[in-house]
Amino acid sequence: EDVNPKTQARIRADLERIAISLMRPAAPRAGIRTRVIFGMMRMMHAKGWDASPVEGQYWQAQGWLGTARPWKR
Repeated sequence: EDVNPKTQARIRADLERIAISLMRPAAPRAGIRTRVIFGMMRMMHAKGWDASPVEGQYWQAQGWLGTARPWKR
């Protein structure tokens, strides 16, 4: 009640903008460290240095040995 109506309107508009941005589903993002480690693991799986054959089959099924990436959907 003690706040200027013009300031209240600006705060309300800012809050509505933030609420709308939070309601939108954002695409997952991967940092540079995650991308580098993923690349190293990808090379290991591509060369057959898997911990188990099942693991290599999973990577192949996901398409990660090709151009697909978990953070690009």
